[in-house]
Amino acid sequence: MGVNNLLMIFGLPQLNAHLALSPGPSPTSGRGELLSPPPCGRNAAWPPLPLLTGLLATMALVIAPHATRLPVWLTGFAAGIIAWRYLAGRGKLPLPNKWLLLALAMVATLGILLQYHTLFGRDAGVALFTLMVSLKLLELKSERDAWLIVFLGYFFVITHFLYSQNLFIAAYLFLIAWLLTTLLIAFSQPRAHLPWPVQFKLSAKLLLQAVPVMLVLFVLFPRVAGPLWGMPQDAFAGMTGLSDTMSPGAISRLAQSDAVAFRIEFTGPLPPPTQRYFRVLVLDRFDGRTWYASKTQAMRDSLTAQGQGVRYNITLEPHDKPWLPVMDYADPTTLPVGSQLNYDFSVTQKDTVQQRKRYSVTSYAAFGGSLSTEVEELTRAKRLPVAGNSRARALAEKVARESRNQEEFVNKILSRYHDEPYVYTLNPPRLMGDSVDEFLFDTRRGFCEHYAGSFAFLMRAAGIPARIVTGYQGGEFNQLGNYLIVRQADAHAWTEVWFAGRGWVRIDPTAAVAASRIEQGLASALPAGEALPFFLREPSPWMRQLKFSWDTLNNRWNQWVLGYDQERQVSLFARLGFGIVSWRELGMYLLVGVGSVIAVLALFTLRGRRGYAGKVERAYATFCARLARIGITRARNEGPLDFAARAKALRPDLASRIEAITRLYVALRYGAYTQSGWVQEMAKLIARFRPRKSASP
Repeated sequence: MGVNNLLMIFGLPQLNAHLALSPGPSPTSGRGELLSPPPCGRNAAWPPLPLLTGLLATMALVIAPHATRLPVWLTGFAAGIIAWRYLAGRGKLPLPNKWLLLALAMVATLGILLQYHTLFGRDAGVALFTLMVSLKLLELKSERDAWLIVFLGYFFVITHFLYSQNLFIAAYLFLIAWLLTTLLIAFSQPRAHLPWPVQFKLSAKLLLQAVPVMLVLFVLFPRVAGPLWGMPQDAFAGMTGLSDTMSPGAISRLAQSDAVAFRIEFTGPLPPPTQRYFRVLVLDRFDGRTWYASKTQAMRDSLTAQGQGVRYNITLEPHDKPWLPVMDYADPTTLPVGSQLNYDFSVTQKDTVQQRKRYSVTSYAAFGGSLSTEVEELTRAKRLPVAGNSRARALAEKVARESRNQEEFVNKILSRYHDEPYVYTLNPPRLMGDSVDEFLFDTRRGFCEHYAGSFAFLMRAAGIPARIVTGYQGGEFNQLGNYLIVRQADAHAWTEVWFAGRGWVRIDPTAAVAASRIEQGLASALPAGEALPFFLREPSPWMRQLKFSWDTLNNRWNQWVLGYDQERQVSLFARLGFGIVSWRELGMYLLVGVGSVIAVLALFTLRGRRGYAGKVERAYATFCARLARIGITRARNEGPLDFAARAKALRPDLASRIEAITRLYVALRYGAYTQSGWVQEMAKLIARFRPRKSASP
């Protein structure tokens, strides 16, 4: 860095006035040099183009994650406004007057109202907020407007968490917060502009200093039992998941989704795929096309577990339904607080799952004891519509006549699925009218709901109680995180048949058609040549490793950050020896913790400032000593500016170097410039400053 560049960097208007030195080159906006004061006036071209560009780019990044959620026309509108303001900053377009702004706001607001039929709620509210922030950019004419837009940007960051709280979006929004903080620093200098790298560094330093306070607040801030606010209903509108009804094609559509339903950590060995049936709902009413779930009743019987128990922890994603997936069959004594085991062995809770939920359960292969099965339950499990699907009824009656007992009848029906040309497919043809007949005798192409539904129908047509269970089967094991990932694509339907003396027995007709679906997963069971969804295709080894690494990291984020609730907070303090802490104690710990962190940060900041000031003073003392060697001694009552002026008058040949060193010293010692690189630059200049006693000829 040369002397001229130093003069350009430190050629601040206010600094020149105080230094009373010879003027250097005028500050410019190129290469990060300091800018001149902004012009005043209502229609002045403010802010300077570099600041305007940074602000517009940052606001574009703030809005960007909403682009896929907003209407296309509104995304284009926001992009057009940003482009308009940029061109206005370059003098290519005029800014609109207030009447045009009002017209744009009214028309766009009407568009949002027509799009969402409301101006309230999550989606409509975010759309309206996007509109208002975009239009505010066209009103940007003063420092006050700039500060307001930056603070609106901080608020905009929060709206993204209404849609997603995963690790990627959190990292992205932290980057946005860094950029917004940098803009605050830039706009806090109305008469000068630090180089962008310096501002980025200072912004990062401020955010890093805030991290300890953030951690203390995260750990100590009192948690409540539920979320701090209720999510609006439209927050769950786009969620995929099982429904409390099942009709042909319902689960095959769900199988197209790679969204995670839940993750499971087993405390022991991973159970084989044939045991990985996760029950959600039992459907026992049929209207000729759709299966429905009856109202559940809590289990009151005493159960005796049979076999070896399997203990596991489930992290369930929010799905806005009251049911909790469990592996068959859950021990009621191990269920989470507030939930119940029902007579159909499903598990439900009073409230819907609106936030990520973690719970532990123990399941057994079977339960003994005097399970009370009411006559009404078995009667309902044999009930069919009066008419319809006549061919399926005739088939059931024929096979029943040829069978000696119930077991033989079941096996013959399963053999029919296995021996005849039935196809397991993600793209079954649409069924009309008598859907069971069409599937069994015409199309013979279906997904698990087709096989489970037709099998249950045939059982009932033969007078055998049968019902459908919907849930999930299989899952993908993540060896890096040592847990099982169950996606919506693993949704499955199977049947349960009542056997006298044995109770309800699971029978999965899908296994008779595509056994690999149970053993190896969905992709292996589909016919050759059928197009697979992208997420079901076998990835390369490095892509698989990358996918599992990211999911493991995201799962840890879910567990330890998003999952840090009241229960975990209480557990943490109990493990630390504090026992059960009250809100008053947490508040006291919070004040002490935040105060201690701020005190430590202040101590290090002041100590660092003293150390920094010492380096500057020692370097300047060396400069004065070298001038003293040639007869120019600084008086004890003489300030650096007066001393520089006198030294320049005595030695005009050293004027430029004396001026550069003095400018640096004044800016570093008395200004707001604390970059270590500039201290080193001053030390280099002084190290090379070795004047002779007489001026060079």
